Amino acid sequence: MGLNYLEHASEMDERAGDDPVVFLKPNTSVIGPDEPIRLPADIGRVDHEGELAIVIGSLAKNVRREDFASVVLGYTIANDVTARDLQARDGQWTRSKGFDTFGPLGPVIETEIDPSDIRIETRVDGDLRQAGSTNEMVHDIPSLVEFVSSIWTLLPGDVILTGTPAGVGQIRDGEVVEVTISGIGTLKNPGDRAPLTRLVRPTARSPSGERAVPRSGPFRATRPGCGLAWRSRSSLRKVITRCHGGGERNG
Repeated sequence: MGLNYLEHASEMDERAGDDPVVFLKPNTSVIGPDEPIRLPADIGRVDHEGELAIVIGSLAKNVRREDFASVVLGYTIANDVTARDLQARDGQWTRSKGFDTFGPLGPVIETEIDPSDIRIETRVDGDLRQAGSTNEMVHDIPSLVEFVSSIWTLLPGDVILTGTPAGVGQIRDGEVVEVTISGIGTLKNPGDRAPLTRLVRPTARSPSGERAVPRSGPFRATRPGCGLAWRSRSSLRKVITRCHGGGERNG
């Protein structure tokens, strides 16, 4: 979601509209905690945007705002990394927000939290850059789920980024970005100018013949029995299946 905090819209010299501003990030942009945000050469300024992210837990279409919680698995932390000069140049946001590694997520999916008033802070090398609360959103979480599900059918493992508070700023080579959300934890990633050569690490085979889980990934299980760290959306669906198996709602 774009421009969902008034002060951020103002710092971008924009205006929040009556409807949420939506865009898409590819799943190839997703990385986990401690993995480097690759800063491509010759694209200008690259910014951090710390955000609360909604993780969808079930098939969802035309969800009413009063029913939003029935399709939500939980919440995690996102950094909506953005190539700011490209965003201004293109006039739409797909390229500027869609580069490989521009979607850090993690470190956990928190299933038992009230997301209506939780604090979001972003630090770069320890310096506070962003500070806000989800109660400052222009469009609240029930409205976002209702709006997005009226456009697209949402699938288990889909992630909705809810917008960023004011204070976005540049990520430079070697700097470490930390996004902290109360009740969830901290998502930490370094910026790195080194060229990206391979996004997904090769995975081994388990004794049963199934692909083993990469050691790193966006999420850790929030309680035992919900699997290990998973990297891709298709793998996240396996976590959701495991956590919801036997009628268990949260996990």
